[in-house]
Amino acid sequence: PEKYNIPEKYILTVGTVEPRKNQLSLIKGIYESGIDLTLVIVGNLTLYYNELKSYIDSKSLGDKIIFLQNLPVNELAVLYQNATLSAYISKFEGFGLPVIEAMASGCPVLTSSVSCLPETAGDAALFCNPEDIRDIGNKISDILNNENLRSELIRKGINRAVLFHPEIYAKQLVS
Repeated sequence: PEKYNIPEKYILTVGTVEPRKNQLSLIKGIYESGIDLTLVIVGNLTLYYNELKSYIDSKSLGDKIIFLQNLPVNELAVLYQNATLSAYISKFEGFGLPVIEAMASGCPVLTSSVSCLPETAGDAALFCNPEDIRDIGNKISDILNNENLRSELIRKGINRAVLFHPEIYAKQLVS
């Protein structure tokens, strides 16, 4: 994280910056809840970035949000391992690989209560309504402020991620 001037504590979200990934709601949830943590957004930018930038500038959040693109896998792994939490509040998803990547890295996960994400995450994540800014902020605060919840999410997440190890996953597909 030093390479990108990322502080010790940060929230990580991974995925193309596009409307269905819902990064604007995440930014608003953090800001409107008064959560004073940097948000690191890893993903390729689309025109939706302009919408995010407009909000970020209007609230003077430029120093609190870091956009990164085209990270080598090993650097992304380090970001997951060091993140305070991973938020993936997509409105629609085919699978939600970042949820499993975060869990495998021992990072507590907040994800959406919609699409396939509850199925992907099982009981190993905290869920929020991706359309509800207050819910997003409250759930992030819960993970940040409740050490028991954090530990439980980390433990359950590591166990859950094992189920998706390529060999195990292949066996599940075959059986």
